Amino acid sequence: MKSIIFPRFLLTLAFALALFALPDGVVRAADPSAQDLISAVNGLRSGKGLSAYAIDASLSGYAQAQADYMASTGTLTHTRPDGSVPWDSGLKEDIAYGQMLTPDIAINQIWTDALHYDPMVLPDGVVGAGVARNGDSLYFSLVIRPSGANVAATLPAQPQPRQALAAVLAATPTTSITVNADGSISYLVRSGDTLTGIAAQFGVTVIELKAWNRIGDDNIVFSNTWLVIHPASTATPTPEPSTTPAPETPTPIVSITVEAPTLTPQPSATPIPTPAGFFAGVPGFFSKNVGGLIVGVALGLVLGLFFAQFGRRR
Repeated sequence: MKSIIFPRFLLTLAFALALFALPDGVVRAADPSAQDLISAVNGLRSGKGLSAYAIDASLSGYAQAQADYMASTGTLTHTRPDGSVPWDSGLKEDIAYGQMLTPDIAINQIWTDALHYDPMVLPDGVVGAGVARNGDSLYFSLVIRPSGANVAATLPAQPQPRQALAAVLAATPTTSITVNADGSISYLVRSGDTLTGIAAQFGVTVIELKAWNRIGDDNIVFSNTWLVIHPASTATPTPEPSTTPAPETPTPIVSITVEAPTLTPQPSATPIPTPAGFFAGVPGFFSKNVGGLIVGVALGLVLGLFFAQFGRRR
């Protein structure tokens, strides 16, 4: 029995070294898409004999906007930036987030209670979904409109399109807006403003505001500071005509001769010959220290006793 202890020890040591040799980087699988989430829900419905949900473009935009909002703020919430919630408009919504989140985990491990499971197995309806990432976390939003619900007239308005920016700027006090020399537009943050509110006001996203203004994950903005709400234009600048610089008058170089001091040669040290012997050609500790010989002998005795004992017990 004890004869296999040493080989097992070697195998364990090799396995541990192999673990340390693994590469540091971990390849992450591609993020699931909104379509993947809807397909998983329809797979659940198919298993229960229900027809597949049809995809609604307006619901998909509504769900994606919420997924982006949750990712940008790092919060899990049904509340929209304008304070509304889906059920105010007759909608049902399931949301989830996690570092290893997949549609299968969301459906079969998170949305398993009646409140979240029932919307996925309604008799009929249409669906939209959104997926967004923030760092290591994924955020899901699944929005269902039950059959017969008229959401088109009650669906909360989405952020204003970029074309409406001019109208928004016209309605904003001129003391709060400035157009910079590079074409970018900045807004003067007032007390009580939030990134979410500013993004909704000017038809941009929180993620864009953070990128344009280099805002960290804390999403903090300070009053009486200027915030870029529209980036600089990317027009190609007109090149300026080049001018030929006038030749410079060369500066004369003054040659200075420095005499080196005379050094008195020192007598060279006579090398000490290395004694010949058993360790004369061995580099390192054993060729320079007698203690190495003692350690080597002791180590040989220990190994000899170990293998002698090991051989008797076989």
